Amino acid sequence: MFQIRVEEPSDSAAIRELTVEAFRQTEFGHNGEADLIDAIRVAHNSAISLVAVHEGMVIGHLLSSPALLETNEDVINGMAIGPISVLPDWQRKRVGSALIGELLVIAKKRGNAFVAVAGHPTYYPRFGFRVLSDVGVRHCFNGMPDEYFFIQFLVPIDSSKTEGVLRYCAEFGVQDR
Repeated sequence: MFQIRVEEPSDSAAIRELTVEAFRQTEFGHNGEADLIDAIRVAHNSAISLVAVHEGMVIGHLLSSPALLETNEDVINGMAIGPISVLPDWQRKRVGSALIGELLVIAKKRGNAFVAVAGHPTYYPRFGFRVLSDVGVRHCFNGMPDEYFFIQFLVPIDSSKTEGVLRYCAEFGVQDR
C-alpha cells in the first residue's frame, strides 16, 4: 500500500529522479518536466505538490500550479495539473488516481473554482473532468489538439459564463493560439 501526502522539502531530489524516470520511456525523453517542477516551486507558493509514498520511497508525484480562466465577464482562479509522474513499476496500481483525488479535495478547500489538465482523452473523464471545448473554453497551447485538455469545476458556475481562455502559469512557456 501507499500513502498520499503533501511534498516535504526532503522529497525534492526523489521527485526529480521519479519524474525523469517516469518520462524516460515517453516521447518527451528529457528533463523538461523535472525542470518545470523546479521552476514552478520557485515561482508559486500556491502550487500544490503531492507525493505517493511506499515504505519511505516516493513512487508518485503530482504538481498543480495556478491557472486562470479568463472570460468576457470575469477572471476565475483555479489550478492546472502537471506534471504527474508515477514510477513504471507502480503504474496502473491507482497511484495516479489517488494523487488526483487528493488534489481535487485540497484545491476545493483552498477556494479554487476549477482544476484543469492536459492529458490522455480516456483517462481524465473518469474523475469528472470534461473536455474544455465542451464547456466553451479554449486552451492557450499552440498546436495542441483540443481533445487533450480537460476541466473540472469545483464550485457551481453558470455555464453561460465559462466561455473564455484557460491560461497556465508563465513557467509553461505557452503562447496564445
